[in-house]
Amino acid sequence: MEETLDYRTNNFDRSTISINEYLGIVCSRAVFPKVDTLPEIGEIKSDTRANLEKLAPSLGSQIYSWFESDLAIEKLEEVYRQCSFDDWDGYDAAAISKETYFEARRLLRLIPSSCPLPDILPEPEGEIGFEWYRGKGFSFVISVGGNNIITYAGQFGENNEIYGSECLRDSMPQIILYSLERLFQESNGKHRK
Repeated sequence: MEETLDYRTNNFDRSTISINEYLGIVCSRAVFPKVDTLPEIGEIKSDTRANLEKLAPSLGSQIYSWFESDLAIEKLEEVYRQCSFDDWDGYDAAAISKETYFEARRLLRLIPSSCPLPDILPEPEGEIGFEWYRGKGFSFVISVGGNNIITYAGQFGENNEIYGSECLRDSMPQIILYSLERLFQESNGKHRK
């Protein structure tokens, strides 16, 4: 069993992240400014990845991915902290449970690295949603609520909608992967045949 280091407390612990993950977090924070000085995840410029890969061709995309993941986890933690009690929105919204938070973390790690990270949103039913918005009429949302079920809904232009639910397992359901691919292809003017 590989030793692990809890990067928040610098204590060794076998149940936290691996040393390789810890080094990735350290590297990502060394390369970029503090998180509170960065734009929202979706606003990070695409040339950041290219510039980083010029500096470290073999590590650039890995460091960038680690950095994005760290930002997404921080945003998820913030949503959980702010919405883990009933009536968090002033309109009787249900609290986000620990089970929902941990499911959302698990789901976040299943999002392909080739896909932009979503906006992370609390939902009034106590769920956590991940939304990709590509412009008017082009969006896709997946949500979890602590019951090992992913609900999804997408709009891919006029009169092109999809919705449903899938079990949360060890890999992202194919229908969700297909929908994400469709969203980014169709919103860029490339229509799938």
